[in-house]
Amino acid sequence: MDFKFMIGAFGAEQWILIALLVVMVVVLIVLPMFTNKRRNKAVNELYNSIRPGDIIKTVGGIIGEVKEIKELSPVDKQMVIETGAEGSKTTMVFDIQAVYQVIDKVAAPTPIQPTETVATEPVAETPAPVEAAQPISEETAAADAPVEMKEEVVEETAPAEKDTAAKTGAANKTRSAGSAKGKSTASKK
Repeated sequence: MDFKFMIGAFGAEQWILIALLVVMVVVLIVLPMFTNKRRNKAVNELYNSIRPGDIIKTVGGIIGEVKEIKELSPVDKQMVIETGAEGSKTTMVFDIQAVYQVIDKVAAPTPIQPTETVATEPVAETPAPVEAAQPISEETAAADAPVEMKEEVVEETAPAEKDTAAKTGAANKTRSAGSAKGKSTASKK
């Protein structure tokens, strides 16, 4: 057979028809591969996002709440769902791939953000505690400071500060009353 004769018999229209057939075959083979990858990715995300408490619908039409998810292997998972009316609840075990739709989603738990740890140097000996200073009695303060200066300070303070100063002064009076008597008798001697 003479193949040159067969090739020569095809015209431009036949070559275009053959090219279109080849392109259609390639599209019918390659296009489903990409769409299947996308669909499988979405389905796997759906399966991995299911948490206890979600309300789901199975491919068989059963609607229920997911109570537990059991991981049998890295690929195989089962879920326990609770379904039924209030008086007659029942639990069923399904393969995770039986999920058709998630009707109501429970909020995902928020991951705890790790806090930065700051390395601290060990503290050497702590210094000895400092004794608290004894409050100055009004008599001593009056003898040390001129009266005019006291009045100016009182006039410049705000009303809230006056109230606070009055309260702390009254507290200091009661605390130092005993010690002031001792000091005054000691200073007289």
